[in-house]
Amino acid sequence: MSEGQERSHEATPRRKRQARMQGDSVHSAIMAAALCVSLALLAAYMLRAEVNRGIRLMADGLSAAASIRAAEPAALFAATARARAQIVAATAVSSLITFVASFFGAALCGSIGLSFSALKPKMSRFASASGLARLASKRQASQAAFAMVAVACIVLLVRQPFTAALQSMAAADGFQPQILLAASALGRFWQRAAVALLVVGAADVIVQRRGQAQRLRMTAREVREERAQTEARPEMKQRRKTVGLRRSRSLRVAAIRRATAVIVNPTHVAVALRYAPPSIDVPVVVARGADRSAAIVRETALSCGVPIVESPDLARLLYGRVDIDSPIPEECYAAVAAIFAWIVNTHGFLRGADERPATEPLAGFTTKCGHP
Repeated sequence: MSEGQERSHEATPRRKRQARMQGDSVHSAIMAAALCVSLALLAAYMLRAEVNRGIRLMADGLSAAASIRAAEPAALFAATARARAQIVAATAVSSLITFVASFFGAALCGSIGLSFSALKPKMSRFASASGLARLASKRQASQAAFAMVAVACIVLLVRQPFTAALQSMAAADGFQPQILLAASALGRFWQRAAVALLVVGAADVIVQRRGQAQRLRMTAREVREERAQTEARPEMKQRRKTVGLRRSRSLRVAAIRRATAVIVNPTHVAVALRYAPPSIDVPVVVARGADRSAAIVRETALSCGVPIVESPDLARLLYGRVDIDSPIPEECYAAVAAIFAWIVNTHGFLRGADERPATEPLAGFTTKCGHP
């Protein structure tokens, strides 16, 4: 298996969330049963006085019902009603305990959540081939093995006490003592069963959670694709950042160093022009900037000795209409020629090609402008 196809990465939170939404969650029936039994025992211990009273009432009721003659229907009905009330109360408590145990069992397995996608009908669930494949899967085999281990542990733990309880009940004299012995034995049975189920259920939860983590592992390619979906691709982010910086600045320091002049407005806009006849017989915009970029253009021009001329209208016009490496429009010829002439009169020369001063650079340009 190639490196890109090897599932060597742990599942991301997004993948785990998607798995829960699709109904792929850890559920241990053994742990749920263990919690049901444990909570029932806990409730019986906390309410042991009421439980003992209920057992005695049920024993008395059954004894009374057994001694009532058929000719006394009213008494038989009353005894039956009391027994039915006890059964209803026990059923209600058992249902509540089962619900609480199921909730805590799901929380312990990490599978609490509402998944509507798991409720959607799928034809694959009715297909015999896929059903057999699920039954023969490693997950089902593991659950079946843990269930068999749980049953075996319960049988081994309760076999001897069960035999002893049967012998004690057989030797007891009377219906009520037998019921009390049966209730006591039943409590011991459930205690041992709870211990066995908790141990096996904990092992089942650990194995299932490890199995789910193994199923949800991701390849390096899947991790990259998920990162690309949730975030921007790193290379695209870097490319956009580079393009954005280039567009925001529109600066070329080397071009500014070779510029003939920089027209400013005076702080918000800066445009660098280059005029180097005969190779460049019409001034071109070699760099431009606004606000912070304009300050960089001015600082670079000052450090390189490029003349800076304030002309707000011309600077705004050139910045708004002329792109980088494009010649200035004809309507700007006269204004730019006047600026170049002022630079020659002030500095004695005009920066030309290869950064060499040009003493008579305006001949061709002024002719185009219509000046003799």
